[in-house]
Amino acid sequence: MEKTEVLKIAVLANDASADGKALGPGTKARCERAVAHIRQWLCQIPCSTFPAVFIYLAAGKGGRWRGETTFAVAMEGHMRDSLGNQTSLCTFVTNETRDAVWSTLAEMKWIYKELHQQRRMSLLSHIVGYEAVYIVTNQVHARRAGIIQKILLPDLEICGFVFSNEPAPPWWHEVAAYVKLLFHLLGFGGLIEPLRRRFYGG
Repeated sequence: MEKTEVLKIAVLANDASADGKALGPGTKARCERAVAHIRQWLCQIPCSTFPAVFIYLAAGKGGRWRGETTFAVAMEGHMRDSLGNQTSLCTFVTNETRDAVWSTLAEMKWIYKELHQQRRMSLLSHIVGYEAVYIVTNQVHARRAGIIQKILLPDLEICGFVFSNEPAPPWWHEVAAYVKLLFHLLGFGGLIEPLRRRFYGG
């Protein structure tokens, strides 16, 4: 793992429990993998830089999620519990209000917006040089996230993917996701997204 001054890591996830009030197993697996990556990275650097880690959590509300907060806020709570004392070395950049951020494309757009804002602030302050972001997800989802980045978000730099240890999603989930992505590429994303959010819980 390359040593840098500041680690930036984003967790892409939005699966919920059966009752919709807790994180789903896939999301927990990705959060725990992010925590493991952060701990490994912190062991390789002196803890003189603060914050040493920026954690980006973008998911809003949608799908099966019935929680009162955004999904990202629930993910932050889970990660804080897992990080324990090491939370003091981290800054969470969490979507607390934007409910409509509920797809891979929407999550990555939100993350890019936050990264762009922080990059601009760092240029003004001349204090911290921001590196590209690591994205935590599973191997199947990473392929789709990579396509989205290259075609729709070419200005978003991805340092690399960190893979969680979780079962692969069902084949139909990825087929539906690629169909939705095709609609976005054809310019019909504004039509398909409201229908997806209404009738599809994933």
